Formats: sequence, structure tokens, C-alpha cells
Amino acid sequence: MSKISRRRFLKGASNGGYHDLGSAMIFAQMGKAFAEALLALQK
Repeated sequence: MSKISRRRFLKGASNGGYHDLGSAMIFAQMGKAFAEALLALQK
């Protein structure tokens, strides 16, 4: 992980003990991947 990515991740992370550390970046990436998969299924 680059220094910039790590800073962004840590800035958006909560102190919760979740596997994704509560990072909004993780949820955004999952949502984008899900949307792209759905579009591919519709074609």
C-alpha cells in the first residue's frame, strides 16, 4: 500500500474492531465493484 493510500485509509477508518476498520473507502470500492458486476450481467 502506498503512503498516500495508507493515509487515506487511516483518515477514513474508525476505531471499531471491524474487519474493514469502518473505512468508507472500502464500502465505496465494494459498491463500485457490485455495480460493475450488475452491468456486466445485464449485457
